[in-house]
Amino acid sequence: FTTPPLTFLSRNVFSITSNSTLPELSFNSDNKELSFSVSGDNGTTGYVNVYIPKSLINDISSLKVYLDNNQIQYTSQSQGDGWLLYFTYHHSTHSVTINLSSQRSTSTAQPSTLTLDWVKIAILVFMGIITAIVVVVAFVYLGRKKR
Repeated sequence: FTTPPLTFLSRNVFSITSNSTLPELSFNSDNKELSFSVSGDNGTTGYVNVYIPKSLINDISSLKVYLDNNQIQYTSQSQGDGWLLYFTYHHSTHSVTINLSSQRSTSTAQPSTLTLDWVKIAILVFMGIITAIVVVVAFVYLGRKKR
């Protein structure tokens, strides 16, 4: 299966060749991610060749490929004005994301810092006090019931 070149700003940007079915294909220009799904007969090996212009990524070492949100290894080869990526996988249905920037998009779980303002802290303290009161009342009530 070969996709027609995906265009961006009236220019050919990506071309994908695969022995898998690719029902979905999109490029998010904000976070520089190409994403698509692949599927094929269980028990067979799938492959993908992706052509990416060097105008989008000049340092291929920062490119990351993810299969079902797990980073995988790929081979790359310089071909004139672009890069040719190649990777394989065991067939079933998978989601593929190729990140052209050095950072993963926010669509994937990232560690985050919990920030609390004074209102959130006050609510948490209030909820803690209410929970403690309920627990004490329950113990007192159960203690009287046993006597």
